[in-house]
Amino acid sequence: MQLLLNTLLNVRSTMSDLKEIYCDLNARMTENGYSLERRGSVNDLERVGLTLELALGMKFRFYMDDLDKHGKPDDIMFEGIVIHDSEFGYLAKQQSEVFWRSDISDFENI
Repeated sequence: MQLLLNTLLNVRSTMSDLKEIYCDLNARMTENGYSLERRGSVNDLERVGLTLELALGMKFRFYMDDLDKHGKPDDIMFEGIVIHDSEFGYLAKQQSEVFWRSDISDFENI
């Protein structure tokens, strides 16, 4: 299990120049904004040396765990920026269509 987790983390760090940050897509606060004030998001930001405050305005690839139709891991993803909303706090503002990790050709070739 740990080997699988390490492999996924390595894939996340090599697929794109964008850092990948966890985002709970069930925490939708606005039409295209998802709360980042969750443990997974904060932990991922800390892993790359950032806080929510320091990440403000930066672009990331946001992901949430998901499974494909066969039950295999296939994260759901989107690209966006970190914003601060006066009512809801720090949000991942979605700027791309949603896609799955398996949609990225680099992942298929690893």
